[in-house]
This record gives sequence, C-alpha cells and structure tokens, in this order.
Amino acid sequence: MSGTSPSDFIEDWEAQTQTLLNLYVVKSIHPAPVPIRLPEKTPELVADSIKYASALVWTSAEAAANQIRVAVEHLMDDIGVAATTKNGKALTLHKRIELFQKTDAENGDVLLATKWLGNSGSHVAGLERDDVLDAFDMIEFVLENRYGTTKQMLLAKVAAVNAKKGPISTKKKKL
Repeated sequence: MSGTSPSDFIEDWEAQTQTLLNLYVVKSIHPAPVPIRLPEKTPELVADSIKYASALVWTSAEAAANQIRVAVEHLMDDIGVAATTKNGKALTLHKRIELFQKTDAENGDVLLATKWLGNSGSHVAGLERDDVLDAFDMIEFVLENRYGTTKQMLLAKVAAVNAKKGPISTKKKKL
C-alpha cells in the first residue's frame, strides 16, 4: 500500500487546545482488493476487467470507471448480445444494452446506469471514487443475477424453513 500522509492542526481557541490530525490517503494497493464478490461462474474477461478496475480506483476514478465499462462490454459478449448488425456495422455498447433490455429489463437498466458511469470516466473530474464504487455495486448486482447462486440458495432455505415451520438445523443445543 502506498499513499500520502498529510497532517493538519485542529485548533480549539476556547479550550486552548491543538490537535494534530494525521490522515492517510491511499494512492495504490497491490494486490488490490476487489470491492465486490465475483460469483464463481463470472466470465474470465469480465472478472479480469473488474480486478483491473479495483487496482485503478485508488489512482484514478475515471480509469477505473472506464475499465468497469469494458467489463460491461465483455459481459454483453458472454451473454451473446450481438456486437455488429447483420451488415457487419459495429453496435455501440448503448445499443447492445438496449437489445439486452428487451429480454432482461432489470439487469439491462442496471447495466445502462453502469455504462453511463463508465462514460463519465472519459471526462476529467467526471466522477468521484464513490461513483465508481456505485458502478462496482451495480455490476455485482447483475453478475449475481446472471452467474451467482446466492438467491437460489437463500430461496431454498426459505422454502425449507417454511415447510418445516421452523429451524432446519439438525444440531441439538448442548445445555
């Protein structure tokens, strides 16, 4: 981990005190932690782009957002959304997402928002780190919906508890 450590004095004139405030501003982490959970079945190119964005988020929110946008492109490829028209003309990511929305409106809407944040990364001071963290959350939502098992596992537990009308654990508590 590397970064800067600016310090500043906080002065309280009434209490006649000074407090030295030390901050640590992270500029890079290697290896970078991925701020979201990637389902096991996440396509490799999508996962690679997200991991790369995870490293970039500390140095450039804009670059990280662009890399998440690349992950959306790879996701469209994996899902099988056409990249070109029947005439061979390239489709924009926006158009590809619109095509995807026809079959999966909820995830399509989330990917469109993710794409907009990625586009904002192409402009200086176009977004903040918090915006990129929102983009990570958005793509995690779609990845979990498409490749994850959390929802199915939880719904299976819900069904089992409802069928048993109580806990499904077979362990007996020791007194």
